Amino acid sequence: MKIGKLSEASFFFPHFLTKHFIRSPVFLPSRWEKYRGRSLLISSPSKYGIDTVTGTWAFPLAISFGFIKDRPVVRNNQIVIRNTYNLTLNFDRRVLAGAQAGRFFKSIIDNLENAETIMKPYLL
Repeated sequence: MKIGKLSEASFFFPHFLTKHFIRSPVFLPSRWEKYRGRSLLISSPSKYGIDTVTGTWAFPLAISFGFIKDRPVVRNNQIVIRNTYNLTLNFDRRVLAGAQAGRFFKSIIDNLENAETIMKPYLL
């Protein structure tokens, strides 16, 4: 019997086997890296009205960002209202150490906070 799509295969495999196959990258991250390569998941739950997502991903690194909304922040020792969003980093400790993940996340935050200065030479 020829199966045209992977989704059609789930009708021929028992549910527990299909579920295990789909979640195999979580159980065998070394196989995932070997056959899938190093990868990063970027998720935007904000389009569904969700501000923060934290979960177990099949990817070694996952970044998700929430929706932009007015929040109180401190600028020049004053509380002001600014547009902000939540940014979360999930990482697999079997692939990446906490210090490395922290430095990577800090570099992302620094680049986002200074984007105008960093991009100025590239803008017309």
